Formats: sequence, structure tokens, C-alpha cells
Amino acid sequence: MAAYRVISDNLTGTETIVDSDTIKDKEGPRLRWAALLVPAVVGTAANLWHGAFIIDDTYIGLRYIENLVRGRGFVFNQGEAVLSISSPLYCLLLALLRWTGLDLEWSAVFLNVVFVAVMLVLVGLIALRSLKPPLTLALGLLIGLFPLTWFTANSGMETGMSMVAVYGTFLALFTGHWFWAGVAASVAVQVRPDGVLLIGLAAAYVALKDRRKLWQFLLPLAVLALPWLIYATATYGSPIPTSIMAKRANHATAAPVIIKRIGGLLLLIFPISIFSLVGMIRAARERSELLLIAAWMALYMAGLVAAGIDLLQFIWYFSPLAPGMALMAAYGIDGLAEKWAARRPATDQRRRTAGRAALIYFIALAAVFGALTVPLKHFLVLTGHDRVVKYLMIGKWINDHARPDDVVMVAECGALGYMLMDHYVLDQSGLNNPEVYEVCRPGPAPGPKAPPDFRPRFLTRECELALIRERRPDYIMTFEMFMHVGELAQDPWFRNSYRRVDLGDDKLNSYILLEKVR
Repeated sequence: MAAYRVISDNLTGTETIVDSDTIKDKEGPRLRWAALLVPAVVGTAANLWHGAFIIDDTYIGLRYIENLVRGRGFVFNQGEAVLSISSPLYCLLLALLRWTGLDLEWSAVFLNVVFVAVMLVLVGLIALRSLKPPLTLALGLLIGLFPLTWFTANSGMETGMSMVAVYGTFLALFTGHWFWAGVAASVAVQVRPDGVLLIGLAAAYVALKDRRKLWQFLLPLAVLALPWLIYATATYGSPIPTSIMAKRANHATAAPVIIKRIGGLLLLIFPISIFSLVGMIRAARERSELLLIAAWMALYMAGLVAAGIDLLQFIWYFSPLAPGMALMAAYGIDGLAEKWAARRPATDQRRRTAGRAALIYFIALAAVFGALTVPLKHFLVLTGHDRVVKYLMIGKWINDHARPDDVVMVAECGALGYMLMDHYVLDQSGLNNPEVYEVCRPGPAPGPKAPPDFRPRFLTRECELALIRERRPDYIMTFEMFMHVGELAQDPWFRNSYRRVDLGDDKLNSYILLEKVR
């Protein structure tokens, strides 16, 4: 039954009875705009306040871009057609900015800050189809202040663009815009290989809704995605990047271990994950459109398990899941609030109380997880970003002392590779040099009870020595945990062929730079 409100006009002395739904419709647009824009503004401000945190992997793509801009081709090493990046479209977008003269590192961070803001609006539009504006606003604040959101915005990786493509695809599907869903899905697959999972799921959704219009979804995929697939196959031999094989070799992990680690991460965000499960159950029972997002999340996690890679080394793989989990959690807690309010007698006061409780819960979560970003950032700076900064310092030293045609062998190829643009960089992990696997074949993945080993499993002392003997690099640069330098020094040939360089900075004592004896 509709509710009514009496509106008094003090000027004329008359009273009018107005349907409360009419008042709600007039107030609604303001609330909806606030639910969309406030999280985007707050999230952007938080990301800018926390500042950039460019990781080593980002610089691999930046080297590709710099080589392309310099006319050397879309390659890591000039003259070698090796595809080691999984985000060609993102790199090409950055290349356009680089051609205008903009700084690459700044552009990578700027783009992702913008992409994250757009993602927050897209998720808000999806949420407003099922949730009230106040809860949608609180949901957006939670996502905008979530630690992984800051990491996505400031790491320089392609994750922000990927998330826009993924949630843009869902919004287009839910609103029946099959063509634009195909456009967004084609972007997703050219930004991250896991976009293939989204395409399959989206195609099934369109076929279920209107099979006769499936072509509208597939057409932009053929026009926008096929050219890259054809070019990559003709140029590199395959559109599948070599980094997938390299990561499986370097960080091979058994499925039970990956499942355990996913479970551990879900426990860390238990206040979200438990209600996310409730939301998935509600979506299944009510056959909500949000069930499609739940299905994608399950498929995505299954893909992570099947990949067989140590996920703790690539935490950004979890970033696309965070908005979906928060959305499902909001849907779940909203359903519980509705059930509580529907108990007899179902009064307006009870409904308001239930809505406020859900709202307060999400705002509290946003505050807590937003605060947790500070210690997480401090930890990541100490364990990761500090190493990148020092790699950049060492790269400058090598540029100042090495000859232009010198070959530099590195354990981590990102920041060092970017600094050494005029040198051939031999990547011992095989990300950009698949010929490494001709010398060192990957061994079997460790069992579920094996302790995690950060050192590449297939690069034994014998493999490293054989690789160095074969390629004779002029410089070898490594962090102390990555190579068997102490064991290599026991070999007479190695001891007579290489000597350690004094970098002249106590802060670099953990970094080992070896120079070939000429």
C-alpha cells in the first residue's frame, strides 16, 4: 500500500496530499548522483594522497613502449620478437601518451587513477540496479578505500583498465547493450589474457537472453580483438605471452597450496567475504542478474588455481575480484536487512533501522580497510618499492660505466631493463628470453606440503653456471636471494671470469653486481 504525506503551503494556506513515492522520485536523482560521484572523488583523493607505488613488473611494459617509440619495434630486446607482456592494448595507450612527450612513469600512474575512478562509477551504476543509493554510496567508499584499490591505482600495472573493461561489460550486459558489451569484452581480452573467461561467460549470457542478437556481441570482438591476435601470431609466433610459461616455471605451486592461500586471503577480509557468500546465495535464489558476476568470480578463481602460480608473488591478480566481492556483500547484507524488517509487524521504523545498520556496517568497513592501507603501503615500500628504487640507482651506475654493446644479465628485469634501454638485457627468469629454457628445463611443481620457495625452482647452480658460460654476459646483476652467487663463486672458471663491483653505497650491500674480467 502506498504511503502519503501532507504538504502544507504556508503562502496560500492550502494542504496537498502527495504520494511519498513521488517525493522519492524527486529526491532520487540527487542521491543517485551522490552514490556515483562521492566514492569516485573520495577514492581518487585517497589514491593521490597515498602516492605512486610503481612495481618492478610495470617497467617491463615500459621498456616495450620505449622501444616502440624509439622505432625499435614492440619488443623487449631490439631484434628479438618475443612477447612477454600480457597487456598490449594498455601498452599501446601508454605509447600514445609517450609520443606526446609525457613521462611514462607518471602516465602509467595517472591512467590508473582515472581508470579506478571510472570503475567506481561503473560498479555504482550496477549496484543502483539492486540497492538503494545510500548503501550504494557506502559500498563505493569501501571499494574506493580498499587497500588493493590503492595498489591498483598506483602500481602502474594494467589492472585498472582491466577492471573498467570487466565491469563495463557487466553493465552493458545488464542494460541489454550487446554491442557495447562486445566492445568492453574485446578491451578486456587485450588488456589481460583472463579476459577470455569473461568473453565465454558473456557470450553465454547474451545467447540465453536473445540468441538472435548474439552477433551484436561477437561483431566488435571480431573487429577489435582479431587484428591483434593475427598480428601477434604472425610476429611472435603466438598471442600467448612467454611470461605465462616463465611464471609457471619460476613460481610453480600445487593447486592445494593455491586454494589454501586464497582461503587465507578471504579470511583476512572476513567481514566482506562472509556477506559476499550470503549475497551469492541470495542472487542464486532470486535469480538476480548479479549471479553473472558471482559466476565470473568463481570462474576467475578457478583460473587462478589452474594457472599453478604462486599468487603471493602477484597480489594484483586479486584486484579485479575486490569490487565484485564488495558488491555481493552489499547485496547479501541488504537481503538480510530486508528479511529482518519484514518480520511482523513490518513497520517503517523497522525498515529504517535495518537500512541504517547495513549502512553503518559498510561505512565502518570502509574506514577500517582504508586505515589498513597505511601499514600495508609501509610494508610494500620496505619489501618491494625500495628494491625498485635501488635497481634504478644501479642501472644508472651501469649506464655510466658499461659500453653500449655490453650484455647485462639480471635476476629481475623490470626497473633494470627500463634503465638499460641501450643494452641487451638477458633475463635469467626467462620472461623475455625463452632460450633460457633450452639450458634449464623446469622441474616438477612442488607437492602441497612443500614449503614455498621464492628462488626460481628450475634455476639450480648448474643451470645458472651453464647459462653464464653460454651467454658470457658482461655484467651480472642480482639481489642476494635470487641467484646462487655464493655457490657459483666456488667454481674456478666463474671465480676467474667475474669480479664483484663496489657500488660505493652501503645501502646497496645486498645487491650484487659482477663484472666480467676483460
